[in-house]
Amino acid sequence: NMAAPSIMRTIVSRSVQIARTPVLYSVANVSTVPVPPKRPINAYSAFLKHRYPLIVETNPGISFVDVSKMISIEWKTLDSFDKQAFKDEYVARKEHYFSEKAQFHSSLTESEKSAIEEQKDKIVRRRTKKALKKLGAPLRPRSSYICFLMEEKKNDGFSSYTNLMEFTKQMSEKWRGLSESEKQVFDDMAYNDILRFNEDFQTWQAQMVTEDKSEWILRYNEVFRRNTADREDEDISIRRTTTHDLVKARPDC
Repeated sequence: NMAAPSIMRTIVSRSVQIARTPVLYSVANVSTVPVPPKRPINAYSAFLKHRYPLIVETNPGISFVDVSKMISIEWKTLDSFDKQAFKDEYVARKEHYFSEKAQFHSSLTESEKSAIEEQKDKIVRRRTKKALKKLGAPLRPRSSYICFLMEEKKNDGFSSYTNLMEFTKQMSEKWRGLSESEKQVFDDMAYNDILRFNEDFQTWQAQMVTEDKSEWILRYNEVFRRNTADREDEDISIRRTTTHDLVKARPDC
């Protein structure tokens, strides 16, 4: 069943908080964010957009790279009068854009402004996470519930599910049906993953300092809300005898 791996990737990629408390989302809960006017394409991009379909039509099977090279040469050798026409059109589009942009922002309510800022923040966080992944930043520690899902995947527990909502509901119910001793196995896995993460993070942090990329440590902390100064290795005896946040991570808490 090819749907199972994609379901797992979707679940694991969610934030830890969502993974700890599986819920079913509806479209009604998603707020609509106003879409601002698009910045106009420049003169060369407009020329490329104009010439691309014509070249492809007369050269079937031509690659995008070759088309781009041809258009680049055409642009460089284009008559100055024709080239200026594309530049003038761009100036006109840009003036219209700034006018629309000013009108758009003046018409926004405070809640809409907040929604737009929140959306921008999500985009920045997503791009930062992608960059951190390329830099070899360690994976965040898994919660007890995520460890449970990972074991289910190993045991091919996803094969009977074809959609995310059904999977989320059934896995949550199965987790709640586990005994305390059965859940303790996954609590221990989660705790060991915290130890793994702390060690990996210290190694990565030292690497960033050595490579003069210390600013990425700060970005990591900002994205994952991680206070490295307060994050200490938990004592195992305290971990197993108190209501630790890993235990709170369970869906039934």
